[in-house]
Amino acid sequence: MAGAHIVFNHFPQLARAMRVSVADVVFETAEGILDEARMTVQTNSTRTGELRDSGRTDYSDDGTQAIAGFDDFKAVWLEYGTGQPAPTRAEPFLTPAAEHHRGRFAAAMGSLEPRLKVNAAGSVGISANPNISYSAREAAPQGAKRRPRNPRR
Repeated sequence: MAGAHIVFNHFPQLARAMRVSVADVVFETAEGILDEARMTVQTNSTRTGELRDSGRTDYSDDGTQAIAGFDDFKAVWLEYGTGQPAPTRAEPFLTPAAEHHRGRFAAAMGSLEPRLKVNAAGSVGISANPNISYSAREAAPQGAKRRPRNPRR
């Protein structure tokens, strides 16, 4: 084939697919932690629901880092307890939720290959299972954020 040029360098697409795959795991983990913490707070403290409703997640621009937490200042008191003058015992809800998801996060990060194949299929041309859809971010314009930040849930 004279003039035919076959490109074998798919590293840029694979790197982009890796970021998308990692961002998907980070998103699922952060939301799972927040959901579990909300359920625990709801069962332990249902007076007004303000604490439960103040939970939120924030993501880095590329989605590979997340923070799950609560804006209500009483969250610290409930999580760690209080000192003097009227001490209350700690009733942790966020730390146990994070610990519960630690193993799931590690397992998901250890098995990124299937996600990578699916996320790379849109741009690399790898034939992926047609029953699995790849991340919407792969189809988004370059520089677009993966998911909009949640303004206070």
